Amino acid sequence: MKCPRLALGLSLALCLGIWTGVRADTPAARYHWENDAVEGGMRVFTSEVKDHGYDAVKVVSTLPLAVQPLLDALQNFSDYPRWYHNAAAVSELSRPSTPPEVHVLPDGKLQPVRNNGAWLLLFVQHTPPLSDRWAVLRCAMLPGPQGSVRFEFQSQPTRPELAPKGAERMQLRGFWQLTPLDRARTTVAFVLDVDPNTSAPAFLVDPIVRETAVKTLRGLQRVATHR
Repeated sequence: MKCPRLALGLSLALCLGIWTGVRADTPAARYHWENDAVEGGMRVFTSEVKDHGYDAVKVVSTLPLAVQPLLDALQNFSDYPRWYHNAAAVSELSRPSTPPEVHVLPDGKLQPVRNNGAWLLLFVQHTPPLSDRWAVLRCAMLPGPQGSVRFEFQSQPTRPELAPKGAERMQLRGFWQLTPLDRARTTVAFVLDVDPNTSAPAFLVDPIVRETAVKTLRGLQRVATHR
């Protein structure tokens, strides 16, 4: 059974640690995915997270899209409010000195990704019925398994002066994994793991996270289709 948050005030540094580049699903003990449902051709998995007692969500879908427009959309951060569910604002604080190198082969598959550093973003999100949430995210593009590319993100305990008025700082981590099947199809997995820093019970927060994950993957498909 899930337990409601009883108190605030856990240290961000203790909850998040310092970014190490380790993939978000590497610790086997963190996620125990259950095949929860199929929604609109999308597989939806959930897992309780002991760190905060709320569910992480993983959504997976094979899209009728080449991998390149999906990669382009994920790196166009200022455009996120158009398609990321309830994103209020996303702005770059810093970027890699050179962009990560991703080469798409003639058959649509990917050559290994060279990680040339990371982005630092300010991410602000509407989370009704709760007040707005915000995070400073460190994002990196890394090689994934089976010829995939992974775009990972994790919040950082830095830059408190950037807090928007009236918003609460959340802890946020997860990744996008893009696996091209051929020149016209890509399997996309999106993992979203949120601690919203609230005393609200899991039965209120979990549906918000689930809705965000499902609608955000649909939004990525929509915006990438029109690139």
